[in-house]
Amino acid sequence: PRQKITHLERIAKLHEEEFLDHAAAAGALEKILDVDPAHSATLEALAHHYRALDRWSDVASVYERDLKVQTDKAKRLDVLLTLARVVAEHLDDPTRAMRVYEEVLELEPGHAGALEALAGLRQQSGDSQAALQAIETLAEKASTPREKAEHYIRAAKLLQERDDTEEA
Repeated sequence: PRQKITHLERIAKLHEEEFLDHAAAAGALEKILDVDPAHSATLEALAHHYRALDRWSDVASVYERDLKVQTDKAKRLDVLLTLARVVAEHLDDPTRAMRVYEEVLELEPGHAGALEALAGLRQQSGDSQAALQAIETLAEKASTPREKAEHYIRAAKLLQERDDTEEA
């Protein structure tokens, strides 16, 4: 198996570098995953080629596959954040993106980037109460008084938008 993987890696590299053929390179990398489904370098390279081909659903699938074999917490966090961005920005699936951001928060409660994205997605989806909770959590975690004030102003604007002037 190791020789086959090395051979397929060379083929993928040749397609990428000599022929600039992302589809053929991706095909060779997919064959590596048939041999070793947990080959992390291949998963990363495959995501790269799928991005170049605008195959965003496949990019998301690669990241989901990576999550199944990834044990390192920091790496899992990076993969989850990247997956959430792909799902939100390229697949236009805010519900799925929110679930992924919630997984980030399970792994690292209070992650500012995830809270910020989640607040925005919840606000877009019309769930102003959940958006408000995320914004308040961001305000509590803010490191400077200015950041804290900005989050509270955002929360007040959200309350004002839903005509809850008493809470604002």
